[in-house]
Amino acid sequence: MRTLSSVLIISFILSAGLSYAERKTFSVGPTESEMYRKDVMLHGAVELSKISGSRGETFEIQDDHKDHAMYAIYSWERRDRPCAVMIRTENINDSSDDTGGGVRDLCGGGRQGNKLSVEYSDVGLNEDRIFVSGVRVCMNKKGNKVKGLELRGKKITDDGKLVALIPEIVAEVGGFADPRIHSLGDVTQPFDKRSNCHKDKWKWWAICPRHTQIATGAILHFEEEAKQPWSLTGIELQCRHVGLVYIPQSER
Repeated sequence: MRTLSSVLIISFILSAGLSYAERKTFSVGPTESEMYRKDVMLHGAVELSKISGSRGETFEIQDDHKDHAMYAIYSWERRDRPCAVMIRTENINDSSDDTGGGVRDLCGGGRQGNKLSVEYSDVGLNEDRIFVSGVRVCMNKKGNKVKGLELRGKKITDDGKLVALIPEIVAEVGGFADPRIHSLGDVTQPFDKRSNCHKDKWKWWAICPRHTQIATGAILHFEEEAKQPWSLTGIELQCRHVGLVYIPQSER
């Protein structure tokens, strides 16, 4: 089960604010509540989305499991350069099997800084069985470094259908000392950004090209330097179709 702590839900209601916290992972054996009524499968060839951001030297990042799809993207920096990226994946039929993923570290072995984190949890603001279907990046003022991430997702229903998420608009307020509304946001599109994410530098969405697809991996674009760390400049998604099981697991 993906978990999210310290979350305060505010749906069209003014309250003390909105906060996200880091994900905590507990890997346990599957239970009845973590399995689903109808199994689905990933099928068809991998298709690429368009790119969000700018092109550079490319690196593939994916999970080797055939039944896993993406629910989170993390990024770290070194010397102001976004040089490491991780994706996290989950079994599309078993929410307890959620520790898959991959990482690309081009930081040159140095200590990494604070993490950017965008994800769909199984609790709190989100339901289970939600996976990434789109991503967009925010760049710095020069437009050569990724400084923010935002996700779009789709849900696999109990009867095995892939459906769009219904927007949930929330208000972020300043609390008792400053009760004004500071921003409105859609919690079905989680985002995170650094202070130097330029407000005019949110790029076009990279969306899975077909409505029956979710992301299983990504192509990362980096600006090549003479030596590491390199800087992340763009992301493409690797997408596959979701459908009801009609091919045995051993033959997929």
